[in-house]
Amino acid sequence: MARFEKLKKTWQTQGGISPDRFEQLGDQVRSSSGVFQRTIRRRDAIETIAAVGVILGAMVALPHATSWVDGLGYLTIIGAAILIAVVLWRARGRQPEQLSAANLRQHIDHEIAALQRQVHILRNVAWWYLLPIYVGLTLVEVGVFGPQLSWPMGGTLLLSQSLCAVVFMAVWRMNQRAVKQQLEPILGYYLELREAIDDDDDERLLAVGEPPTSRLLAPNPRYGPSPTAKRIWVALMLIAAGLVVAGGYVWYRAVDARTGVFLIICAPVVVLLLVVISGVWRPSDRGA
Repeated sequence: MARFEKLKKTWQTQGGISPDRFEQLGDQVRSSSGVFQRTIRRRDAIETIAAVGVILGAMVALPHATSWVDGLGYLTIIGAAILIAVVLWRARGRQPEQLSAANLRQHIDHEIAALQRQVHILRNVAWWYLLPIYVGLTLVEVGVFGPQLSWPMGGTLLLSQSLCAVVFMAVWRMNQRAVKQQLEPILGYYLELREAIDDDDDERLLAVGEPPTSRLLAPNPRYGPSPTAKRIWVALMLIAAGLVVAGGYVWYRAVDARTGVFLIICAPVVVLLLVVISGVWRPSDRGA
């Protein structure tokens, strides 16, 4: 850190880099760091709410398991949902200190570590996210359809498993694409910046541009939707919750009580997901 402060003074006295340029580097790190952290927190909140909904649904269904196989499947799904939430929240790590000239190097180290953790969990998403859920769903379906594995139930099970495999493969590819196109360029930017600081290379620091374009570093969503859009979102939330509750009640009375109770419990989960996705809790931009 002392070397970095010495380098800053050398830039200012020898004209290698202007104080404005130095402050610009700090602003770039501060801005990209803040937006990235908020993006990750929002994703984790959505995944956690979804995990809670999955856990509640599996807990409702567990007492009504028809065999030990689908009972084990429900337990596996509950464990998978808990694992997902734990992995995501642990990967966030501690929040960085307020950025200043004195701790710019330390702040860059923190961002690199945070990005490396996100790269690691997304590259291995098949093992801690997709596979446990897939195993749980398979056990549930085998337990439910087990006594009737002949056609057409056997064909229904095969079709369901094929669809799950296709969806999970698409999710895996999407995460790998996010690593390659979004996380790795940002990580490379920070690594280059840290290396230039460590090497006392003022020419490289002068050449360091803006952080790479990425949806993770999109403009900070400080403001929520407009008042009109908020009213539309609230109406959609009420309609969605009403439809889920009504469908659950009808299902409870006419088809299957277990599924009906599960649908009714899902209503507040659906509302919470829509709240997080829409951002209606944020103040509207008065200047818009």
